[in-house]
Amino acid sequence: MQTNFNTTSLTYICDKPRNCEVPMLTPQHIANPEFEGLEKFVWEGLNTIGRTISQIRDEEGRNVRGDPEHTESKDKPIWHSKKWLDEYVANALGLKLGDYPTKTRHNPFYGKVTREIGRLRKDKVIIDWMYDKNKQKGMGIWRLDKTRLDTFVCGWAKSEMQNKNFRSDDHLHTVYVRAKQNAFRNELLAEYGMCALCGFKIPTYMIGAHIVPYSIMREEDPKNAMNPVNGLLLCRLCDVAFEKGSITVEADLGITISECLRERREDVVRSWIDPIPAELSIKQDARYPPDPKYLKWKKNLIRTNTLPRC
Repeated sequence: MQTNFNTTSLTYICDKPRNCEVPMLTPQHIANPEFEGLEKFVWEGLNTIGRTISQIRDEEGRNVRGDPEHTESKDKPIWHSKKWLDEYVANALGLKLGDYPTKTRHNPFYGKVTREIGRLRKDKVIIDWMYDKNKQKGMGIWRLDKTRLDTFVCGWAKSEMQNKNFRSDDHLHTVYVRAKQNAFRNELLAEYGMCALCGFKIPTYMIGAHIVPYSIMREEDPKNAMNPVNGLLLCRLCDVAFEKGSITVEADLGITISECLRERREDVVRSWIDPIPAELSIKQDARYPPDPKYLKWKKNLIRTNTLPRC
């Protein structure tokens, strides 16, 4: 990845004497909005195709002799250097970093990337090309353990849901979006325990269905794209019918089955739709009852033919 940065749009300050030549980012520039999503972009960068060790050596001019145990994988494009990762994350965040000191204490951006790398190393999500245990120092070249990444990110997504962060950063790598979707489904599974419409009870066949489609939510209400109040736990059949508008839930929780389904007489169809009640049953202590705002929004989408019907 080739990235060119310039410093024309940045302002620097320094807490040292006036003749100090060490630039630092302003407090405004290190605020949360500037670095929002940094951790996830670190994961995304590490999850992309990397370089071989010889490519890193040739392109960065580094002595990169590593541990003998990694010899078998040195020629696989799975390795990432700190220099490359810094550029990747900065570019993803839209930051123009320029040529100022890369030492962590002088630059909060590099510090945040370094801390995230340290966390991933501690959880063994990444593996060092070489690590000097005596000096407690690595070379800044890693490869990803993708199995551990999935577990790590799923834990992160679950924590975000518990902290009422329902945003889903769709521009991030699918490993994060998939984890957030899974956390969304798990919240609904705990809430309903069965298909909210037909009562089917095998968890394997349950889907965390969005009332207003996710594709619309991420554009028009991104902060609530994964909010369970915009969701229902549905079996796969009911999910398709609900998505198409063949089965709808009114703002007062009344359930309407379209004529095209009600008129079907096949036994297999009747055994599916006959158990569907006239009204959605919600527990008295429900944490995420469906929000009438989203139920009305979905009904409007159907009414305006934005969604296909059976």
